[in-house]
Amino acid sequence: VPELLYIVQKPLSFFIDDKDADAVVEVVRKAEAETGRPARLVIADTLARMASGADENHAKDMQPVILRFERVAAETKSAVLIVHHAGKD
Repeated sequence: VPELLYIVQKPLSFFIDDKDADAVVEVVRKAEAETGRPARLVIADTLARMASGADENHAKDMQPVILRFERVAAETKSAVLIVHHAGKD
């Protein structure tokens, strides 16, 4: 049902700070208020885009990113699906 799908086409980074994770939570809450239905799934496409500036191969960089995804899941009571494309080699 198209009216139950919200697409955010704005560059976001969960690496830099909490600002964009907070914005995702607010978008979910707004969508829930408008539709009267709870959100069930938040999709991040792709991890590389959502972690701009982070080195995906280093846990030190990825830890804050994953913690922010976990916070979005907890605060929205939704599952979070993170799309990660495999390398080309």
